[in-house]
Amino acid sequence: MSPAMLSELAEIGDGSVHYTDGSFNELSTEQTKAWIRRFCDGEKLEGTVKLAIGDTEEAALSNWKAIFPDASVRVNYFLSTGPAKGIRPHYDNHHVFAVQLIGEKTWALGPKVAVASPEASSFYPEKDPPIEATVQTKVGDVLYIPPGGWHGAETEERSMHATVGIYPPTYAEYLRQLISNRAASDVVLRSELPLSQTNIKKGVHFSAPSLAVTKELTDRVARVSLDVRTSLSKKMNLAHGDELTDEVLKLIKDIWDEAEAYGRVGLYLRGSVARPSVPGIRPWDIDLALITRQAVPQETRRTERDETNGLELDMKYVTVRDLINTDRELPTRLLLRSEGVLLFGQDIVCEIPLAKPSPVMAAVIASRQAEACRVNDAEMRSGVDDNIMIRRFAKAALRLATPFIMLQLNRLERDPVICGWFISSNHPELRKASEYLVASVRGINDLSEVRAMCRELLDGLQDNLEQVERHAHVG
Repeated sequence: MSPAMLSELAEIGDGSVHYTDGSFNELSTEQTKAWIRRFCDGEKLEGTVKLAIGDTEEAALSNWKAIFPDASVRVNYFLSTGPAKGIRPHYDNHHVFAVQLIGEKTWALGPKVAVASPEASSFYPEKDPPIEATVQTKVGDVLYIPPGGWHGAETEERSMHATVGIYPPTYAEYLRQLISNRAASDVVLRSELPLSQTNIKKGVHFSAPSLAVTKELTDRVARVSLDVRTSLSKKMNLAHGDELTDEVLKLIKDIWDEAEAYGRVGLYLRGSVARPSVPGIRPWDIDLALITRQAVPQETRRTERDETNGLELDMKYVTVRDLINTDRELPTRLLLRSEGVLLFGQDIVCEIPLAKPSPVMAAVIASRQAEACRVNDAEMRSGVDDNIMIRRFAKAALRLATPFIMLQLNRLERDPVICGWFISSNHPELRKASEYLVASVRGINDLSEVRAMCRELLDGLQDNLEQVERHAHVG
């Protein structure tokens, strides 16, 4: 690189001179040019000159940006004359590719990663880590140093190298964008913190949120709709994960369009697709909850248990009024709050009273699940041979454990596999039936056996279910 090119870079970059004790002085453009001239004239430099260019459009970086299109790419140039040590040994919080341009440089490398995902942009430890490797770079060589990789360098004669810094997007950056996005549509997040002192003489001070409020704020930020997530991914130039197939996306879009006539409010994904996956267990249904202002007529509801990409479609229709005011929708309210993912519309879950596991809710679930099993038993007697329907029967029977899990563990659990484990552990006499029905959910379907096992679970748990209902009534 010629002196003229370096002078041009000095016009757009920030110059500084660094010393071996870690101190440094910032340089003006003219001072930077003067240090560059001294380097080019072969004079001895008292320190290492750093020329920080930043995220430049320089043509030399085009290939790097092509490789890392989603990351910020920055370049710094370092000029030194020897024999001398360079900038004090340290680590950086980004990926570093050191490209030797003039002369040679000897690098001392510490542990592979001294600090994983370091917080500080660069850090000088009180005690240098042990040197594990020494590498000499010559013109054209490239040395890679990972984030948190401790390193230092020495120059024997004259050296110039460039460091290409790669700054990938981080979870913290994603959350900052997410909070900003959510605040635009959430008045609570835009609200001022409460006042703690309004004495004019002592100053007006504000209070930090309590732990409970902090959790509430976190819940609000986390409730991101499919549209918002897609928009944010595009804004940050991130690849969008294929959590939902094109076929499923078309299905939910059709359902949302159909709901426009009934004052649609929100469409939520819940159940096994929405929750974090359990190792070895694949989702078995597309569990949707549609919230509207007017009741959707029974004849227009999607009641068929259609299979989409091997997943059963399970629709829940509920009005805003029922969701807020009726006991029978307490489980729905809790389920949407704990694991519901907003697909389309307005997220009203944070605006309605918080439902918590309770004996009343357990009683509602006990009554509902027992009735579902009795209805399913009647349907199975008619000789239905639809595998999806048979899986539904098995899931309903296993979910007889839901009210007991709520009373013992204070949580709403509808996962049929986990419900099956609970039944097997707490009712050994029902273990065979429970394990068979879990296998049925996973695809082993024999109608006569499924019906017998469902009946066995209902009969075996009937007294316990009635006790749950009586307990709530007495309370």
